[in-house]
Amino acid sequence: MAGAEQARRRNAGMPDVAARAGVGIATVDRVLNERGSVHVDTARRVIEVARALGLRRTLPLPYARKLRLDVLLARSETPFCARLQQAFMRIAAPLDHSVIIQRSTLDQTKPRHVARRIRESAADGVILYCEEHCAILEAIGGLARRGLPVICLTTDLPTAPRLAYVGIDHTRAGRTAARGEGSALVLTSSLGYRAHRRTKPWRRPSVKAAVPDRSRSWVTY
Repeated sequence: MAGAEQARRRNAGMPDVAARAGVGIATVDRVLNERGSVHVDTARRVIEVARALGLRRTLPLPYARKLRLDVLLARSETPFCARLQQAFMRIAAPLDHSVIIQRSTLDQTKPRHVARRIRESAADGVILYCEEHCAILEAIGGLARRGLPVICLTTDLPTAPRLAYVGIDHTRAGRTAARGEGSALVLTSSLGYRAHRRTKPWRRPSVKAAVPDRSRSWVTY
């Protein structure tokens, strides 16, 4: 009998773990490969059974819930957004498997699509760079009601219940630019971003503005 038990242990596979733990094979796969979406108690039971059966593979450390962050950038074509992407990649590289940073770039010309993506986030927190649009503000409010923190990056959305803003004071930046001598040309892809509106050096009396549409705008002084 002892020899038969040892043989079963040597040949144990995921179906054996699933049967002993009382779960499906898909659940065992998610736990052992650390894919998440499994209740803590269930994951611990699967790992304990796998260890007891002597499953011949590396087992995860005692199960701990992963921290998932959604980084949603509503522009992808600019060098600035490319640098943001690279920065998040550098930040994520040294982190262990307990922290997952998921990056997504969205079409800034479709704010309702951006809002839907925000509403559908299943992360523990969201970092946003997007326009100040009513649908987006409502989506952030929905996350706040679910208890999920939202951090605005580079451009603020102060009328939404976000947790914090990370970036410069764009109003002061615009005033600093207005103090200079000579002429300057300020380009922006969209005035839907609060950061772009706040940076414009309107304080200077000689400022002249031309904003023919939302896709192209400039100010000269």
